[in-house]
Amino acid sequence: MSLVISDELVKASGFSENELFWEIVLMLFQQDQISLGKASELLGLHRMQFQ
Repeated sequence: MSLVISDELVKASGFSENELFWEIVLMLFQQDQISLGKASELLGLHRMQFQ
């Protein structure tokens, strides 16, 4: 599944596309919606780097 976020929303957020992606992943992790392993995988980091 893919999620498309409009350029307008990206601009309104004040973040770059990459920064917005990071913010979404971090928010999902903090809300216990995704695991540490999944968050680090999505961000391309090793678990220790993410922690």
